[in-house]
Amino acid sequence: MESNMFTNAHILSWLRYFSENTDIDLEHVKILDITRKNKNLIPTVEAHRCVLVFTEAGHKDIFYKMWDVGLGECEV
Repeated sequence: MESNMFTNAHILSWLRYFSENTDIDLEHVKILDITRKNKNLIPTVEAHRCVLVFTEAGHKDIFYKMWDVGLGECEV
């Protein structure tokens, strides 16, 4: 089995944080882990109101790419 940068415990911890500190209904949160595979982040963000993305620090230009396609009004 592959080693995951973010374990289920990490993901559940972040979900707990959001449930305690935001008005976001977790039923509507799309979870996307792009640490192991190059998954298509931009279409996912465009299709879902709330996306929790797990990524490594190696994606330096990820926010610039999102801005370039018109997603500059997103809350990060």
